[in-house]
Amino acid sequence: MKSFSYWFPQLHPQKSWKQFDFVFLTWYLHLTWSENNPRTISLRNPREPETEFLRNIVDIIYNKLNRKQVYLPANLTGMDPRVEEINSWLKHSDAQFLAICGMGGSGKTTLAKCIVYSNWKQFENISIIEDIGSRCKEPHNLLQLQEKLFADISEGKNRKIPSVCEGTFKIEEALQMRKALVVLDDIVEPIQLVALLGHGNINKQSKIIITTRENNAGKWFGSRSWKCQEYKMKLLNDDESLELLSLHAFQSKIPMEGYKELAQHVVQYCEGNPLALEVLGASLLEDNSIQSWKSALNLLEKEIHSGIYSGGERVEGLALDMPMLADEDVTYAHKVMQNK
Repeated sequence: MKSFSYWFPQLHPQKSWKQFDFVFLTWYLHLTWSENNPRTISLRNPREPETEFLRNIVDIIYNKLNRKQVYLPANLTGMDPRVEEINSWLKHSDAQFLAICGMGGSGKTTLAKCIVYSNWKQFENISIIEDIGSRCKEPHNLLQLQEKLFADISEGKNRKIPSVCEGTFKIEEALQMRKALVVLDDIVEPIQLVALLGHGNINKQSKIIITTRENNAGKWFGSRSWKCQEYKMKLLNDDESLELLSLHAFQSKIPMEGYKELAQHVVQYCEGNPLALEVLGASLLEDNSIQSWKSALNLLEKEIHSGIYSGGERVEGLALDMPMLADEDVTYAHKVMQNK
């Protein structure tokens, strides 16, 4: 760890830092950490209460140490080329918004998290607000989302927000000042964007990614000064689908010997949807006999080609009430469907 004198060479080297008056130190302590120049110092008001000053320091350090902790699921398949495409937007596009559009279960949220995971160092702050569509139904729920977003982009200052209107104003101010990378997951309608971001200008170096099932989300930005680029979520190709299915059904990147043809048939039914492949693969892992696979294929053919779903949700090629799916698989699929 660097010594105190390293960071603050202006101070007398023979004196302990504890000997200096606290108010004097407030002019030296670093509160706006610069990635390129860690000795950058911002002056603080010496009249600020010491307790508030210390709490701000703790908030900042906590935020900086934790901003890269983005959970990514195991067995990611087919993400690299999609991440490269969006990284091109990050580096070269003047559009501050990217709308990742696609059906439920197609991997929109996972892709957005991969972008944050691989690019967080380029930004002062990051924020991922998940499940907005399902969590935005009541005003108090919206307040919770605003508080998290504001805390993430304002140096970790976790403050209560008394009302949605005030929360929007605070977030607007923070977005003008900070170079932030923000993910707003599962936006259902444009009013949610307004409540979370307001109408004001955003720091030109910031980037905001939204995920939505709406295919023409770009129209939400028609009357605004914000520029939005749309990205249509690409489903997995046959090779990627076979690999993902195999990872969940065989715990290997390739099918077991004697199962390749059966696995290819399952891939055709799932039509490249990652969630469908994960759920079916997990269900087949429990009983990996040839007979079990053939039974599953027979049920798939009946359910999908007949168009009869008995009220079950459809995950692009997979009905969630099919008999061969265990209850926990159905529960998992419903949960992910709400988040994608």
